[in-house]
Amino acid sequence: MLQSMIRDWRDRKGIGDFAFVAMQLPPGIAPGTPVVEQMATGKIQIRLAQAQILPHPGGRTDISGLAVGIDLGGTTIAGYNHPPNKNEMSRRLALQTLHTAYALQEPLWTGPILDS
Repeated sequence: MLQSMIRDWRDRKGIGDFAFVAMQLPPGIAPGTPVVEQMATGKIQIRLAQAQILPHPGGRTDISGLAVGIDLGGTTIAGYNHPPNKNEMSRRLALQTLHTAYALQEPLWTGPILDS
């Protein structure tokens, strides 16, 4: 569905495939929360949908990027949905945008990514 939304936005703008970058949904749950409860929030499914916007063989989006934020959890007065380190989130989003839109390779433009 997210891929369809991106394609629709690109079609409506009428300027072709412009870069699209999203920030990964932060953890939003307390550390140590059982996996069953984590699944019930729907956030895991949203993160999977976000990961599908990344370019991959057979994918429908090509100039798209995802700034990783899964490791930036924490608490603020607003709770776990608002990680306190907004500067790092912004930095990662800016670097991902430079990589996605302009193919900038340095500095390292991504956060931690699971190998397997």
